[in-house]
Amino acid sequence: MDISILYRKRIGHINLIVKFKNVLPEIDEGQVKNRLEKIISLLYKMNVGLDVNTAGLRVLTCGNPYVPEWFLLKCRQHGISCIYGSDAHYPEHIGTGWDWFVEGEHYANGKTFPSPFL
Repeated sequence: MDISILYRKRIGHINLIVKFKNVLPEIDEGQVKNRLEKIISLLYKMNVGLDVNTAGLRVLTCGNPYVPEWFLLKCRQHGISCIYGSDAHYPEHIGTGWDWFVEGEHYANGKTFPSPFL
């Protein structure tokens, strides 16, 4: 039996801890980075992709996607599937962070992507 069907296809909100970074005590970025670096090989081995949630761009207490740029780049370099998501709860939020996502995708792979929102 192929046990891979028991696992999720993607993991989301990988760095949600930053959502309130502007109003909470300082986060130990070194510890977070160390833990995220360990996850990369697991994602690859288990064939689990990454949900690139850009909702943090519109959250006043954050201002960043819930995926650090360095982490996203490493995932892309290791061939881990990185799927864009604006986590829209309202129609006007659809597409938030699309430009940020494709700019990073272009940088990582030399590819360009048409906007799905045109």
